[in-house]
Amino acid sequence: MKREIITAAAAALLATTASAQVLYSYDDGTGGNAGPGAVGTPGQFLWGNVFQAEQGGEEIYEIHVAVGRLPVGAEIRVMLFEDPNDDGNPDDGVLIATQGFTPDATQSNTFTVVPITPRTVAGTFFAACTTAVDGTSATWAARTDFQTGQASGHNTYFYWGPAFDPSTLQGYSNRARYAGVATAMVRAAGREPTPPCEADIGVTGGGHGSDGRVDNNDFISFIDYFFIHDPLADIGSTGGVESSDGAFDNNDFVVFIDRFFECA
Repeated sequence: MKREIITAAAAALLATTASAQVLYSYDDGTGGNAGPGAVGTPGQFLWGNVFQAEQGGEEIYEIHVAVGRLPVGAEIRVMLFEDPNDDGNPDDGVLIATQGFTPDATQSNTFTVVPITPRTVAGTFFAACTTAVDGTSATWAARTDFQTGQASGHNTYFYWGPAFDPSTLQGYSNRARYAGVATAMVRAAGREPTPPCEADIGVTGGGHGSDGRVDNNDFISFIDYFFIHDPLADIGSTGGVESSDGAFDNNDFVVFIDRFFECA
């Protein structure tokens, strides 16, 4: 039966999170603290792993991080970079998603799971974490696997320096590759890319756009389109059937709600 009215519950519905189909990881879940402290260079520090996208796990939607030694309340961000030439070197990586977070624990093997705006990757990609450091061992922020991680250390990269810009991976004064030493305890969760959802027309704050999520922002965006008589809201005709009829009425809402629940 067609839904004829919008309910508050429908407008507040959030999309559920699918289970990971691929967990990209090199570590075995145990490690120690590491960082640029011995170098004596304060500034911004970034660490992470290069992974190869696997079939069925190309849509990255979470980054998991175990954090080393950091002051309480330190600001940390996860970052996802696409490798434009798939050479496995993140120096020319293109930032496609980032999210700030507070770690569940520091100096611990406990992983904080950080949801990001889902992004589809191809070939190689770089999952990383960044924070400010003071140039001493007090901010050895990178939790690393020094045992089993040695075999995959060539996939781990560190960048730091007072003028380092994490968003471009440029301006660093120091750069290291952990080949044969250890692997950063940074992981990525991937799943099979979902087809674009026709109801994904809103972004944070109810603005127009697509963010890979189906939530209340999409309703707000649709309502705005509806009241300004934008053709994007003319999607329903008599009986709640999908088609454009030049009228802006309840049939458009019925079709939009159907689209929303097909993706939720």
